[in-house]
Amino acid sequence: MVNRQRGQIKIGRSGPIVIGNQYENTQPPQVKIGSTSIGQQSSIVSKQQLPPQIYVNNCNVNIDDIKNFVTEGYRKILLRDPDPIELQRHTDLISSGGTTNGIFLSDLRNSEEYINELGSWATTNRGIKLIEYNKLSGRQWFFGLQGTWWWEMTEEDVIKKLEDVEKSPKIAIASIVRDEECNGNLGRFLGCCQDLEQYHNNIIYIFVEGDSSDRTYNVLNNWVNTREGSILERMNKGTPHYPKIRSTTRTTILGELRNRLVDLILSVPDIAEILIIDASYGWKGDLISSLRETNADIAAPLAVMHKDRSGHHIYYDIWAFRKNGVEFKSYYPYIAGMVFDRPVDIDSAGGGYLMKRSVLEAGIRYDGRLDCEHVKLCNDARRMGFSVKINPMTYIRKGGMVE
Repeated sequence: MVNRQRGQIKIGRSGPIVIGNQYENTQPPQVKIGSTSIGQQSSIVSKQQLPPQIYVNNCNVNIDDIKNFVTEGYRKILLRDPDPIELQRHTDLISSGGTTNGIFLSDLRNSEEYINELGSWATTNRGIKLIEYNKLSGRQWFFGLQGTWWWEMTEEDVIKKLEDVEKSPKIAIASIVRDEECNGNLGRFLGCCQDLEQYHNNIIYIFVEGDSSDRTYNVLNNWVNTREGSILERMNKGTPHYPKIRSTTRTTILGELRNRLVDLILSVPDIAEILIIDASYGWKGDLISSLRETNADIAAPLAVMHKDRSGHHIYYDIWAFRKNGVEFKSYYPYIAGMVFDRPVDIDSAGGGYLMKRSVLEAGIRYDGRLDCEHVKLCNDARRMGFSVKINPMTYIRKGGMVE
């Protein structure tokens, strides 16, 4: 158990591990290159000196960075069609020697050789290839690595870890949870998770719990103690229970909690896929495999409640689910253009979805200050070239098991 100002973190049977932003009020970590160390006072690298996470929306990126920093997310950005006014503005900035907060480069987008190079990188171990490319381009070997898991590791140790991850990637089931024990939802949710373990032997759990007045934390604590590598963090914010209304006060807090969940996810390099799902949902069967068949970067099931008199389920998360700029409706068929025999492209999803790690590694985060926090994440993902789809042949049910 690790006591921190934020709260408490509990790691499964692997023992106590300090993760996340644990260096905020302590000495910064030591970053080793081979047998030497670099950074502050010739031995320590401060948090400010560490290589930036090159995110499109909050970091200046120059043309050399674009050529040298290669990930699947950036490949998709380069291949998409930007707004022509934005394209000209960013091109002018780069031509004049300035930098830009976006990647809209007509010369690179039209370079077949460069696009082919990006494509080949996206199909291999990105972390190892990134290290190799950093060394070839004269950068420090760790430039652009995600999360903090590699801090205080040598280059050789990081490469060995990435090789192990490539051989046996993990699936994370991740959720923010509050007061779901007394209403029976948590027991049902964990039962569904246990059923998934029959199909997948590489699942770990990441939970952020806070402000519960029942035994939710205790139940989750017992659960992660029996699942190696699983994480439980207590994050009390002292906020009241908000009614299920369209309140940006509520979604702002939910966005903050979900972003903490993202931090914990990225602290574990083994995780390749994440089932982000609220603990108030139930399902039957192998939900993960069903969503994988959707073939999307963010793949959602139908998120429903009980059936109406016509025998169709009433849709639950109508604020988060949108298609062509229109919110889903409560009653079947929910949205114009919906079909029920194949995956359908949508704008955004909520409640539960399977997400590829590359989405989070591209810097995409939740933000509920202006809208539902899921909408911002999904919209940013689509703008960066990631796909968001719904599989209408699979569904999860709010507050109950699937019939």
